[in-house]
Amino acid sequence: MYLRTVKVRSSNGTVNEYVRAVEAYRENGKVKQRTIAELGRKDLLAKVFPKLRRLFGGDSDTQTVT
Repeated sequence: MYLRTVKVRSSNGTVNEYVRAVEAYRENGKVKQRTIAELGRKDLLAKVFPKLRRLFGGDSDTQTVT
């Protein structure tokens, strides 16, 4: 499983990047991929990333996420 970013152009012309969790697998000898989860817009995820790191224990700081 890995993360993939996808660029999508909105109706007003701006381009947003979205993050997806993708799984690679084989079917009948061919490599295929399927989206496991849509995680959201990359710019919005970047804002909450420090809180997510603390939540999942990736930071030495043991503060409670509010």
